[in-house]
Amino acid sequence: MRHLFFLFALLSFLNLRGQTQLNDVQLSEDYQILVNIICEVSPTLNDAQKDTLRNYLENRGKELNGQNFTAVEFFRFLMGSKPSGATDGHGNISLPSTIVESVLGDNKVLFPIPIVIENNQFLVNIENAAIPYGSVISEINGKSVDSILATVLKAASTFEIRNLERSFDILFLLKYGAINTFQIAYSLPNHSEIQYLKLDAINVESREQIYKNTVMPLHREQLTKTINTQFFEAENIFYVQLNSFTWRDEKVENEYDTFKKKFEDIFKTIQKQNVSNLIIDLRYNSGGNMIVPSLFYSFIAEDNFNEHIELIVPDFDFPESQHLVGVENRSLPAEALDAYLKNFKKGFTKNEDYYDVKVVNQKTNKANKRAYQGKVYLLVSGRTFSAAAYFAALFKSQNRGKIIGEPIGGTFRNITAGMQLVYELPNSELLVNMPIGLYKFSEDLDKAMPDANIGSDMILHADLFYEHYLNKKDAYLIETLGLISKANKD
Repeated sequence: MRHLFFLFALLSFLNLRGQTQLNDVQLSEDYQILVNIICEVSPTLNDAQKDTLRNYLENRGKELNGQNFTAVEFFRFLMGSKPSGATDGHGNISLPSTIVESVLGDNKVLFPIPIVIENNQFLVNIENAAIPYGSVISEINGKSVDSILATVLKAASTFEIRNLERSFDILFLLKYGAINTFQIAYSLPNHSEIQYLKLDAINVESREQIYKNTVMPLHREQLTKTINTQFFEAENIFYVQLNSFTWRDEKVENEYDTFKKKFEDIFKTIQKQNVSNLIIDLRYNSGGNMIVPSLFYSFIAEDNFNEHIELIVPDFDFPESQHLVGVENRSLPAEALDAYLKNFKKGFTKNEDYYDVKVVNQKTNKANKRAYQGKVYLLVSGRTFSAAAYFAALFKSQNRGKIIGEPIGGTFRNITAGMQLVYELPNSELLVNMPIGLYKFSEDLDKAMPDANIGSDMILHADLFYEHYLNKKDAYLIETLGLISKANKD
């Protein structure tokens, strides 16, 4: 199970004093409940994978014998699990707000320098700090960057790396404990000489202020909007940054229609401008409504394309149901929760081994009348995930253009969704969120994309990325504009 950490859940590691100690019987009870939830609810696992995962987790659970942990220490123990095989990118474990509030104080134990991770290097991501922007950190308290990454990353994927950037200080605290002073080894930009500096740890309030002033990502205010556009008139290039497939600018009555109207307006403008090249930027798009990607693709489609989206739920007889406390990050009383689950189940058809609902049933999608027929470049990153990965799969399967950027954060296979169950473990009170459904797409897509991982046609060399980084420029956008400019001249 892949764990997505939330800031305030992780901040609960600031202070372990005063937490109730749980004995090994209580810990084992919670652990076994958790094992049952992960192995039996996760829709991505087949029987063999369940057996393998259960064996791994139960063997690790033996380490709890004779232990006494606080809820926080138990959480840390769970984070040390690294099972191989199938994972679930939408699941998470977190600490409840009651524990967070009880331990969150003014403790100065957080690493004080924001970082960007590139080519397994820690690049300083703030100006006017004790260590200059763009400096390369090589060690923290005698631990090399390579060893730190090996310890704190659940997997060496771009998804995990991009998530780590914003929560590195907290994960460092989680793995290595409270530290008041950090001995940092670093080199200045474009210098090889190693320098050393001691910096005091910071508290939560200071962290919030520091992270508001990081250099990257650029234009952070734009990332809060669903869609941004820009016309590069000199090169006749139109740029569309789509940050979510969920409409988040304001509440709307019909999300699909809102997106459709927005796309129509954008591509009407593109048509009027007689644009010769289009850049679509999904680098900060972590997903959303699964029927919107094909709608968007219809505005750049060269031909009709088939679509099938099926949501599969292995079973509605959920294990450990006595520990269910809510859905979709919302607490619900038992009767309301039962009614919610029954209502959700109504749309599904019972098959021999699973339940399913056809979200889109073997549909032939036509290219929109305003569909752009010119060259298209798709920018992706480790943050491109879920529904955004599905769009990238449609794009690549149709050979619609070049994909530029690091490998995307999620595969279009094993996308879980449908509904998130919320469990509470009885002794530690840890909260476990688990999706119950798995999306399956058209056979055409599977045939065209035998490799679930969507590769890139162009990844920048580390030195070139670093050069743009030092100049506080968007490396991939600049290089894509340059690629188009060169092609136009040729």
